[in-house]
Amino acid sequence: MPAVYIEKLDDKNIVFKFANGSLKVTIRQGDLSKEICDAIVNSTKGSMHPNGGLDETIHKTMGKLFVDQVEAVTREMQDNSCPIGQSRIFVGKNA
Repeated sequence: MPAVYIEKLDDKNIVFKFANGSLKVTIRQGDLSKEICDAIVNSTKGSMHPNGGLDETIHKTMGKLFVDQVEAVTREMQDNSCPIGQSRIFVGKNA
């Protein structure tokens, strides 16, 4: 019995489900700013300053609350705000 089940829903949606029911992850292709979700994962530089692409789009879409949180962590930790292998969690906006 596999530990993870993979289901391709269509050309833009793939679902990964753990066999024990503990987690379901859906990967979608599309406009992230229109997605209703619990979390997003953003690859960024250690300084967390937007560097174009998806990172820049997330900063613009999430607005001032998000940017203020990122800037506060950046001020506190300087250019090592999010070292490789670590993560940061920020409050998002409600749709």
